[in-house]
Amino acid sequence: MSENVRTLCGKLHSKSNISKHRKTCLKCIKYEQSERRRIQEEKCEIDQLKARLDELEKQPKTTNVFVNIIPFSQEPMLSQETIKELLEPASDCVPKYVKQKHFLKAGGNIRIPNKSQKRIQVLCEEAGEKIWVTKDRDDFIKDLTGISMTELDEKYGASNISENYRRWATRFNNSDKIIQQKLDNQILYTILDNQTYDK
Repeated sequence: MSENVRTLCGKLHSKSNISKHRKTCLKCIKYEQSERRRIQEEKCEIDQLKARLDELEKQPKTTNVFVNIIPFSQEPMLSQETIKELLEPASDCVPKYVKQKHFLKAGGNIRIPNKSQKRIQVLCEEAGEKIWVTKDRDDFIKDLTGISMTELDEKYGASNISENYRRWATRFNNSDKIIQQKLDNQILYTILDNQTYDK
């Protein structure tokens, strides 16, 4: 006895009669036509989506990166572990402190827009709004050196943490202007090396 198969219209027929039934049954014919149309429409839609995808892949890509820059003097405190790492070697601690505080923690709140000009820009907050304020580069860097050394000692107790730092700071404070200028230059280079130009 041959096995019966259910056709598209829902009737049972033997396998030998199924082909004849599909050719004569209006319900089966309409269903097959509708299925062919649906498959053709889906294929057409897939082709359109592939074409659109190819078109999008050829277009230039834009990536927006939002960096939250913290205004100058509002930077978060550094951890004691970070401070301990910065203090060795002591002669490099102030530039490393500037990098950590103003670039890694604050997002780059100091920038030098043009290396050949003696100006620097600092992100400040006035009346709740962040604005870039232009200052004299050399004066600001001297002040930044002094502020950084004071903060390392008073905020973080660097002299108590590292004997090397304490000896270096004492020698530095008693040094001549040439040695102090070298430290100011190191800080200038730290700013130039760590600033980004898309702000």
